[in-house]
Formats: sequence, C-alpha cells, structure tokens
Amino acid sequence: MLLGASVEEDGHTVRALDERVKAGVLLASTGAGDDHLSDMAKRFTALRTARFDEMTTPTLVIVGDKDDSPELTDRGPAHHADGYHQAPGPKSLLTLHGAEHMLGGITGYDTVETTDEDPERVAVIQRMS
Repeated sequence: MLLGASVEEDGHTVRALDERVKAGVLLASTGAGDDHLSDMAKRFTALRTARFDEMTTPTLVIVGDKDDSPELTDRGPAHHADGYHQAPGPKSLLTLHGAEHMLGGITGYDTVETTDEDPERVAVIQRMS
C-alpha cells in the first residue's frame, strides 16, 4: 500500500501512498481482486478489491513459479505477479523457479508456512532486493 496499491472499502478507495518511500519490494504479494478469486478469498475486502493500477513507485516484484494458491484464486502463480503486470510505474519482475509462497523461507527458516525451504533461494532474494 505504501507503494501506491489500493483497496476499496465502503465505496471509497483507500491508498496509503507514502512519498518518502522511493522504491519497494513485493514478496509473493496478493494479486488484484476479480472474479477469479475463491469464495473464501472474496469474503475479505482487501483481497477482493486490491488494485495496482495507480502504483507508480519503482518496485521489484518477486514471485515463485510454483506459488499456486488455490485457496485464493484459480489463476495459479500468475496471481502473485499482478503488481508487476498492472502497475504503470517502473518495475522489475524476478520469478524464482521452483519457489512456493514463502519463496524458500524468506520469512525465516523453520516457519510452519515454509514448504520449500531453500537457503540459496533466500540468498538470491537478499542480493536482488
């Protein structure tokens, strides 16, 4: 949100753009809301209404090509790259082959969410970001 992404809440666009932020990194972020979301995901306003069409802050979007989130969407891993494909601002896309949602353990080793722990992949993310 600090980079310029937005959500809709009670009929109003909510943006938390912070001009002090000069560049950002999206790590396996949510995709844009749309009809492709699962019934569970549609219950959450932020998932259902997420948008990147006004995100103009330079951004590195990092996704995993095995980051399939059927509990959220039927679009597969492409869902997490929406920030890259839909934002008009300068951006780069880093797709990590074999990476799942926690991108090899970027949130910390031995976390229960990590299904593809890979210290080398985490080191690549550290260097690239």
